[in-house]
Amino acid sequence: MGFSAAAVAKIRQIVKTVAKFKIGWTRSDTVVSLANSGDTVGIGTSNPQKALQVQDTSANGAAITIYREDATIVEHNVLGSLLFGGTGDDSTFGNAAAITCAADGGLPSWAPGSDNPGRLVFKTTPSGSAALAERMRIDLDGNVGIGTTSPIAELDVAGKIAITAESSTPAQPSDGDGYLYSKSDGKIYWRSYDLSETDLTATGGGGGTDVGWTGPSSGVISTTGSIGVGTTNPGARIEVEVADSENTAGVLIDFDETGGYNALKIDTESTTYFGASVYGKYGVRIEQDLSSGQALYVTRNVVEAGSYALAYFHDDSTSNTQTTLQVRQDGSGDILNLFDGTVEKVTVTGDGKIGVGVTDPEGLVNIKNISIDPLVDVGDPAEYHLHIQGSSTTGKAAGIAFGNSAGNVGSAIVYKDTGGYAQGELQFYTKTSTSTGVDPVQRMVITHDGNVGIGTATPKVPLDLYEMGGLSVAMTHLMPASDTSYTNTTSYVVPTSDWKITFTAPANGKIEIMFSALIAMASTSDDYIFLGLSDNSTYNTLGAQYERHAYQASTGDNTIIEYSWLVTGLTAGTSYTYYIGSKYSGGGPAPAWYWGGTSADEYPPILIKALTVPDTIYAG
Repeated sequence: MGFSAAAVAKIRQIVKTVAKFKIGWTRSDTVVSLANSGDTVGIGTSNPQKALQVQDTSANGAAITIYREDATIVEHNVLGSLLFGGTGDDSTFGNAAAITCAADGGLPSWAPGSDNPGRLVFKTTPSGSAALAERMRIDLDGNVGIGTTSPIAELDVAGKIAITAESSTPAQPSDGDGYLYSKSDGKIYWRSYDLSETDLTATGGGGGTDVGWTGPSSGVISTTGSIGVGTTNPGARIEVEVADSENTAGVLIDFDETGGYNALKIDTESTTYFGASVYGKYGVRIEQDLSSGQALYVTRNVVEAGSYALAYFHDDSTSNTQTTLQVRQDGSGDILNLFDGTVEKVTVTGDGKIGVGVTDPEGLVNIKNISIDPLVDVGDPAEYHLHIQGSSTTGKAAGIAFGNSAGNVGSAIVYKDTGGYAQGELQFYTKTSTSTGVDPVQRMVITHDGNVGIGTATPKVPLDLYEMGGLSVAMTHLMPASDTSYTNTTSYVVPTSDWKITFTAPANGKIEIMFSALIAMASTSDDYIFLGLSDNSTYNTLGAQYERHAYQASTGDNTIIEYSWLVTGLTAGTSYTYYIGSKYSGGGPAPAWYWGGTSADEYPPILIKALTVPDTIYAG
């Protein structure tokens, strides 16, 4: 134990006096003690009432100072203690309590007079023990810890707190103050300047009152267990309301934990409502500011059936004109990758190329699938790399348009539905005009029955060329291996059943039939050759307009006769067969037709052709 210099001087004086006159003191080399148990010591008083009484009339009051003399005081070094205990024989002592002062603050060294942090520790000895145990401490920050050696607030109690009942409700405290107290009913109450007596132990509708507060943002902890911040009437377990004038966030979570924990975790078992609903002009903003992660990660690990998509976007305003989903990529990575399991199926690159079945598309659209083949089953849409479907209503169409400016179609390929189960035709369009808004014109069509029309929308034959004459649609070539002849009579006769031509009428119903053969004229006078058309091998006249004088000779000669008929009014797409008949008139002998023969000595063949005729025919 240490004393001030003045106290030490007084004690020395007293000890010297007592030692000199031997009044109640004994002294050895190191100890000065009272000689008798009833003796007392007074410092600053001549009438001490206890074994030691220190009395001082100065402004600072009486004091006992305890110092530790040590040049290297560090944290936890004991600076001094007051021990309380007892002894029975002046040789065996027992400590019942103690107050200890120790250096504090985590300093590497203590600096007397300039940096002297410290703490007070209060100890008692429990029943059945001789060892002191810490019960309370006051640390260098003034925090009081009861049952804890590391208090984190002005009062930190690790254990129970007992409050003795008040006999009545305390008076209203001053502004800024409040009371926590109990009453004889065993309940805990709070009363402040702004809040009347409030039962803190009340729960659920049992007659208790809410705990609230006022200030820049009022709030409440209700008796139903709800918490309101910025509102005294919370509509949920926790409701935060922020007024426009408060200029602050509603809820802020600053999460510095780097382990496997969530800053916010919501676990809901509702089968009809969402775990989180956000309303406002801007709903949710998620910004990734750490690498090797995802800004949004959505998974589903349940067996789902029906129409419940993992992610669902619905722009439900019928007047909306804005984009529903926008994805932007400012770097060089892909904009979109769609996977089936671990296999990437669809890719949209940063420069806008689309790959289906290929991750590095070489064109604006690149489709690759080596496991399908249209030639395996041309009627199976699943075997095609691209399948364009239109309406199933007859007369409706689907198509592909080509162009180089907005709002204009330069060329097009159109599929038109003409019957059930995808029966249809292909139409091909090009544009002649260089003016905007002018539609392209149909140039060609392939009908469902295989007819190709160029310049006509309704081809009736396998190849129907509008306004193009001279196209051969059928031909008969008679060239037997031996000489063949027929001698004319004065009546129309089809020389042989092979003298015929069979064709399908073109779209305009017009056809030209041409005939070529060798005739031998035997007469020495004028003879006339006539040719006519028949619709069967037994000559059946079709009318005088199809029977014409084909040749006239005044002397015997051999010549090749070529003749043609224009037949109109035919039904497009209908098959027709016409036969050639001939006769002669004159003095005779009768002329004869010759065809065929050996390669060394042969006559020209019989040629019969059916040729198309343009719609526009010059009549001179």
